[in-house]
Amino acid sequence: MRITTLNIGSTSIRYVAFQNGGAVAWGAEPLAGAVKNGFILEPATTGQQIKALFATGKLPRDKVIFSLNGLPFSYRFFTLPEMNPASLPEAIMRMAKKEMPLAPEDMYLSWRAYPGEKDERQFLVTGIARRPVDTLIKMSAEAGVKPSLLCLPHLSLTSLADRNYAIIADFEPDYSNLTLIVKGVPVGMHTVPSSGVDASLQDMAGQLTRELTRMTGFYNDNHPSNPVPDTTSILLTGELANSPDALNLIQEKTGYPVEIIKGLPAKTINIPYGLPLATYAVNVADAMQDIVNPEPRGSTSVRDTNLSSIIEESTKVRKPEISWKKAGLWGALAIGIIALIFAYLSQGQAEDKITQLKAGLQQAKQELAQKQDSAGQAKQTEDSISRMLAAAQQLKQESQSVFSPRDSVSDVKLLAQSLPPATIFDTIDITPGQITIKGTSTIQERVVEYVRTLESSRAFSYVNIIWIDRASTGVAFMITIIR
Repeated sequence: MRITTLNIGSTSIRYVAFQNGGAVAWGAEPLAGAVKNGFILEPATTGQQIKALFATGKLPRDKVIFSLNGLPFSYRFFTLPEMNPASLPEAIMRMAKKEMPLAPEDMYLSWRAYPGEKDERQFLVTGIARRPVDTLIKMSAEAGVKPSLLCLPHLSLTSLADRNYAIIADFEPDYSNLTLIVKGVPVGMHTVPSSGVDASLQDMAGQLTRELTRMTGFYNDNHPSNPVPDTTSILLTGELANSPDALNLIQEKTGYPVEIIKGLPAKTINIPYGLPLATYAVNVADAMQDIVNPEPRGSTSVRDTNLSSIIEESTKVRKPEISWKKAGLWGALAIGIIALIFAYLSQGQAEDKITQLKAGLQQAKQELAQKQDSAGQAKQTEDSISRMLAAAQQLKQESQSVFSPRDSVSDVKLLAQSLPPATIFDTIDITPGQITIKGTSTIQERVVEYVRTLESSRAFSYVNIIWIDRASTGVAFMITIIR
């Protein structure tokens, strides 16, 4: 098996090639095209650079796994009862429609299952807006490679932490990735934007540790009976993990023990001497999603953002659907043809045709009865799922209203006061636990400035840019805020 993993950041592309379960080549190249917030702004330029990279490095291009640093995403935990595996995707879609900031048809959903209470399972569901993924696929076509998976660094890196409690800090110059693992489950995932091109290591470490402290504090406030232990280690990965004093700066500001990742869990993949694991941790972790115990096709425990399946679905030619009205017209036409046949055939031939038609009619009745029975069972399953989801939603809303009261007027006032110049709201959607903002601005930097201002206010637990896109007057954006 030959695999190449590409980790695309704002300023560079890192690659690692694998063969027979081991790394055989690795390196990094400065990025030629523009990439902002995980969105490839110049897919043709970036695609041509990757095409040249594969040609000069002789990298395998038949199976390519991607990750985009800074890619906006949202995630939720859903608790669902044990059910028929065929009903699970529909149940998750229904929950996502109610809980996620974007409609399921506007996102590519993926999930991982974890143990829950008796007869229940927890599902960590992540959603990525379609536009960045579709642009990545377009870029892959320019590069002439076959994309396999799109991995989120936060989730991939959990496979490197073979322990129940850990904080993974992927320390990068553009966007750092934080993942909090409690009882083996990634319960918190944050993306930390860079402090700026002129920021010092101390400034960047300060930005990272502030978000880390906020993430663990938010978890501890909501789980007072099961807080993050003080002995929990911070596993440091990323390009800046190898910088002098990075470890000491982060440990001093957080109080948690810090260690730079240097080895992999047993029975995973082979890393040769000389490959700096901390720097290429995301590439290695992405490869592990496919090489180490890959889920069988059709499994309900894990569903990744499968780029090859997305491409396959988009290229399928849809079969034309025949409406009941058209079917009736065809039926009438058939009856007319049969009448003409009877007019010209002999009586003996007509009797033979009648016998054949009766047999066909009987078979059609049997097939109709089977389909009606299947439709009835599907309707019962759908009604059962709807009742369970409605009950779960009602309980969640009741618990939120009791334990998490928020002053929406104060929140909206803060959002308006923090708004940069030449930036306006189009819509604000407020729920008990989340605020979703859509708006426009003149330049992307003002949107990033707005997010940083909201983060520094410490009024919200998490602020994230879902997408930024070009608009006629500048840029359009969508921001999700966890209250």
